[in-house]
Formats: sequence, structure tokens, C-alpha cells
Amino acid sequence: SPAAIGALAGALATAALVGAGALALVRLHPHGAWDAWAIWNTRARLLALAPNWRAALDGELPRADSPLGLPASIARLWILSGSPGTAAPGALAVLAGAAAVALPAAALLALRGPTAAVAGALLAAGGLDLVPLAASEYADVPVAVLIAGALGLLLLARARDHRGAALLGGLLLGLGGWVKNEGLVAAAAGLAAFALSGLRPAPGRGQRGLLLAAAAGAALPLLPLLALRHLVTPAGEYLASGPGALLSRLGDGARAATIGAAMARWGDPRVNPALWALAPVVLLLRAGGARAAPAGTPPEPCTAWALVAVVLALGGVWLAYQLTPWPLEWQLENSLGRVLLQLWPALVVAALAQARGGRPEAA
Repeated sequence: SPAAIGALAGALATAALVGAGALALVRLHPHGAWDAWAIWNTRARLLALAPNWRAALDGELPRADSPLGLPASIARLWILSGSPGTAAPGALAVLAGAAAVALPAAALLALRGPTAAVAGALLAAGGLDLVPLAASEYADVPVAVLIAGALGLLLLARARDHRGAALLGGLLLGLGGWVKNEGLVAAAAGLAAFALSGLRPAPGRGQRGLLLAAAAGAALPLLPLLALRHLVTPAGEYLASGPGALLSRLGDGARAATIGAAMARWGDPRVNPALWALAPVVLLLRAGGARAAPAGTPPEPCTAWALVAVVLALGGVWLAYQLTPWPLEWQLENSLGRVLLQLWPALVVAALAQARGGRPEAA
């Protein structure tokens, strides 16, 4: 319809602006920020140039337990182009920044219609320093894209009873584990919440089929990843510190208070105004959709599970900081914003999916 075409054009224009902003910053800093050249691009060079690919998993490298999805993608582009230059990681960074806006918009266009799609694109673009973090060439924006895309597909699978969408949603969740360790937490959270959504009103055959499809999709990338971690990947800093130290940090109330205060600062409306716009936007979409919905419209499947998935993943973030062996204040200062960005596009999808009156025109 014309409204859907207009919404798609607006969302793509917003994504293009984010990509253009990221490209401008990439041209200024073609090697990215610290993690890019110390972790991701260094491993990419080892995968592309070293005699043995296991050199990319050397225990002496920073963050030795980081997964190889992003470095392997960069290395493949270098091999195809014949030159390990800055163009490949820069291009992936720009595409990830644009996709962090385009994918939530596409999901919301299918789920809730043109207005929600445009609102989702603007909210995704306006939250948590997306443009500079995309340009940093870190893995946080690519994993955010996968988590948001997975959540959108799983919501669509539940709404349309579509096992193919559930399979693809699970696949994206599993691929997130190949990009960052936090992707494993998001995969567990997403699958757990999706499974819980099938318990209401009753676990019927179709609901079990959707869950099995999502689990099968996630297993395709996760099983080889877990095998690689068990057989080859060196132990990370968390496990190396020992169970006694982990338990001590887990029970430290002062650490929990420090983490809570840091997260609250990122929730300040002066720091993250887009977060505070979510609820009013959802209410406006619900009000508009309720007026447009014809009488006798059947109830839709529950969508609150998507918010539960984001909350569970946020709990995993909290636990990671609670257990970190690194100086807590330093790690919060240097990483919390970009770690929260991993969940921001997914939160936009989950929140605007609650505008249940706003149906797409062709459902």
C-alpha cells in the first residue's frame, strides 16, 4: 500500500543517515577504536594471514575467549579482495549501523504497520550513541542487529504461526553467539521467553512446533560454537579467576549497588531521551490502532514475552558485571553504554510490538 511504501522509504532514509554518519566517522578513524584493532581486527589478520587459524585463539591475545564470527567475516572479505586493508571492517561497521535501524523498522512494519515502522526506525537511530559505536568497528552493533532481527522474526512467527520465521529467528539468535559472548546470553534469554509464551493459553501442537523450530535454528550455529569453545578456545578471565572468587563477587552487595547506579545513569532522560519516548509512543500507537480496529477483531497472540526476553538478557548483563574480575568501576565506565546498545534495537521492537491495536494493513 502507499502507506507501507512511504513508511519503508522513511525507515530506509533514517537507516541511510545512520550509515552515512558512521561512514564519515570511519573515514576519520579507519582502524576503529581500541577493541577494533586490539581484538577483532587483530584476530581477522591472524585468520587471513597466519599459517594456522588457531593463532586467532592464542591465550595471550586480549579477550582470548571472544568468538570468531566478526573476525572471520572480515578475514573472508580480505581474502576475497586480496588485501587486508581498512575497507572491509569499515564497510561491515557501516552496514551494521544501518541495519540496526532498518531491521527493527522492517519487523514492526510486518507486525504493526507503517506508523510503528517509522517510529521504530527513529527510536532505534536515536538511542545510546548508535552512530559513533557503529563507527568504532566493535562487535556490539552487529550483535544488536542479530538480536533485534531474531526477536522480530520470533514475534512474527508467533503472530502468523509460521515455523519458517521461528527457524530463522532461532538461527539469528545462535549467530549472535558467534559475534559476542553476550550473544549467548541473549540466545538463552530469547529462547526461554519464547518457550514461556507458548504456555498461554495452553501448549498446543502448533506452539510446540514453533518452539522446536526456533530451538533447531539456534542449534545450527550454537552446537559448533560450543564444541569450538570446549575443544579449542582458551578459558576466559571469568573462569580463570576460580569458583571461590566468582562466589565472592556474586554475593557482594556493594558491587550490585554500583552496577545499579551505573545502569540508572544510562536511563537518565538527559542521557537517553529515546528510552523515555518508548512508553508514550506505544500508548499513542495503541490509541490509534484501537480506533482503527474493526469491531469483533480477534485477540492477538501474547507479545509481552519479547519484553521478558530483553529483561532476562539485561539480567545477564548485570550478572556479567557482578562477576567480572576486572576493576568494576573502570569496566562500567568503558563498556556499559555499548553493552546496553546490544539490547536497544530489540527493546524498540519488543516495546512497539505491545501496540497491539496497530495492525499492519495487509495481515
